[in-house]
Amino acid sequence: MEKQNNNPVTLTDKAFSRLIISSILAIIVCIFALCGATFAWFTSSTTSENNNIKSGIFELDVSITDETLTDVTVTKFSDGIQSCTLGANGTYTVTLDVSDTATVSRGHCIVTIETTDYKTESIYLADDRSLSFTIVTADRDVSVSFDAVWGSPNISDVYEGDVIDLRP
Repeated sequence: MEKQNNNPVTLTDKAFSRLIISSILAIIVCIFALCGATFAWFTSSTTSENNNIKSGIFELDVSITDETLTDVTVTKFSDGIQSCTLGANGTYTVTLDVSDTATVSRGHCIVTIETTDYKTESIYLADDRSLSFTIVTADRDVSVSFDAVWGSPNISDVYEGDVIDLRP
């Protein structure tokens, strides 16, 4: 019967040095590969001269008349929001028309009265009709703003012919 050799394998200094050096070289190669890939990722770019991306425009013309059919002045700001102040104890007819500058097929309007927002039903560019509704004010002046938004609202609060009554 042969005797088994239970002596552990010993590494010589030369073999250990080769093992360490090859490991360090492998780590350095991995670091350079990672740096190169990262640099390529963050410096890559493409250009296309024939593709122009333009955002859609949905604008509304807002007209408001009181019960005597007198026009209310509506101020249009540079961000597209239009606003006015409605007098106390009045009945006002609001008419929203799609502006000639609109480039999208449909949108809606967010009507803000004081701090409450109302979303109108969708207004389509192809429609020849306007969206009209009435605001009845209470015993004080109220500020109203109109923000045209393209796309359909998830929930509509104001439909054609509706009345928003602010009286208690």
